[in-house]
Amino acid sequence: MAAKQSKLKWILGIGVVAALIGAATAYYQFNKPHRDPSQEEANTHISAVDLKQEFISNADMALEKYIDKVIAVRGSVTEISDEAIILSDAVYCVFESKTDGSLESEIVVKGRVVSYDELFEQVRLDFCTLQP
Repeated sequence: MAAKQSKLKWILGIGVVAALIGAATAYYQFNKPHRDPSQEEANTHISAVDLKQEFISNADMALEKYIDKVIAVRGSVTEISDEAIILSDAVYCVFESKTDGSLESEIVVKGRVVSYDELFEQVRLDFCTLQP
């Protein structure tokens, strides 16, 4: 009888330790800092037209190469809205706040590649920032 209780205590103790480890792991995973692409360095520097051409020629390969990567894109401003600009009719850049710019000016934007819109033939970036 005593051996059975001792074995039960061991099993219960191991269960409690496993539950504590699981709870600590879950707490850590839910509270770790989120990634901020606007603070990362650009992996690639490319012109808006060249980036668009890569997606047109082979969208699957380009997505694999660029998706979720931070890149710097150079191009002329062809359209401006409150929180987004379009570079060379090829790259749609979303900013966190209102952005300034003038049409036809040549700029460099850093942002994370989110997707490629085949209908508009535009590469979409988010977390964009203007680069000097």
